[in-house]
Amino acid sequence: MGETMVQAKKPIQPNGTKKKGLTSRQKKRLLFYSCFICIPLLQFLVFYIYVNFNSIALAFQSFEAKTGTTGYTVTFAGFENFKTAFTIIGENIFMIKNSAIMFVCSTLVGLSLALLLSFYLYKRFPAAGFFKVILFMPQILSHVVFALIFAKIGDELIPDIFEKLSGEQIMGIMTNPDTNFGVLIIFNLWIGFGVNVLLFQGAMEGINPSVVESAQLDGVNLMQEFFHITIPLIFPTFVTFLVLGLAGIFTNQMNLFSLYGTSADAHLQTFGYFMYMQSLKSDIVASYGFYSYSELSALGLVLTLIVFPITFGTRKLLEKFGPSTD
Repeated sequence: MGETMVQAKKPIQPNGTKKKGLTSRQKKRLLFYSCFICIPLLQFLVFYIYVNFNSIALAFQSFEAKTGTTGYTVTFAGFENFKTAFTIIGENIFMIKNSAIMFVCSTLVGLSLALLLSFYLYKRFPAAGFFKVILFMPQILSHVVFALIFAKIGDELIPDIFEKLSGEQIMGIMTNPDTNFGVLIIFNLWIGFGVNVLLFQGAMEGINPSVVESAQLDGVNLMQEFFHITIPLIFPTFVTFLVLGLAGIFTNQMNLFSLYGTSADAHLQTFGYFMYMQSLKSDIVASYGFYSYSELSALGLVLTLIVFPITFGTRKLLEKFGPSTD
């Protein structure tokens, strides 16, 4: 009787067989999957979860060096670091202006031209392959290499050509304060143009050909196809570009470090470049001319709180009022 009750408690499969454990093949597959996923998971935990939570905690801390020994005394700083952060922002409003100008230019000029050229490549018009190679050239070369070539052309080749043609010496367009900001914008538009075209064209290639063929049978011309079919169907890709550009408006360095290293002119700088340069030379305690890690963490949090509602608000408006595929 007792033996029968014990047997009744054993798990039985629907077909009457006992539940089996993992087979050797399944165990190997599980081990392979675990080894494969552990590296990106560890990277996510360390470089995203830990780093961000540590930055938040650091913004509320203050450090003082211990006298007569090594180490630091950690105290709760309250909102003192945030006061410093607002002071930094108030003294460097022009950095926000530089980032905003870059964002507007990259949106109105960069994305607009990328859309038009992507449509040209998508329709496979004459010389489409040639334009694709030329536009993707900055992506084939390293950004650093391309920046060095660009700087050499701007500061050495162009002045030499101008001097030989006119007999006058001029400053390089990369060092001339009257031209370097405009040249910097042109460089950023050019360096990111290939990626924009590649992704837009990929989105266009995903459009169902039957939709285009049906529209052509109804007498739709190229302009009507571009504005009433292509753009509505790839609008989510456009929204992604716009939102990412807006979210990174305070972290965008505008490739200043690639072009100028640590000696970019003050009027060219953005908060992305400013914070990067500060973090290179800062310490856990503020020193002359440089802010502490705690103050920089507070600055990063303030900039995030500023751009967060703007980014999500813009995304909601674009999704609500943007072109519909209906």
